[in-house]
Amino acid sequence: MATEFDTAATLEGFKRICKVVGNLRTNEIGKLLKEYQKRVTTKNENGIFQADYDTMYDIFISNPIAKKICEKNGYRNWEEVFTRYYWVVDDYRKQGLL
Repeated sequence: MATEFDTAATLEGFKRICKVVGNLRTNEIGKLLKEYQKRVTTKNENGIFQADYDTMYDIFISNPIAKKICEKNGYRNWEEVFTRYYWVVDDYRKQGLL
């Protein structure tokens, strides 16, 4: 079973990606988080934490803004969205914004 830390870290990561990559407002993120908490399952297989990335992506693109961004940039799954998030954060760090 996933630990509370794993679940909280995944939830926090989802929130940050919604804000940075999806450019979503707080109330939009709140709606997606409610759906996330209802639908996303986490598990711990053989001591390795696993999240349901397909469902995370489906929830993310359920927002019209996020969907448009994914279509424009060719993001087809959660891993591509996640990778883009880390490029953005790295750019912010290089510019001294973080």
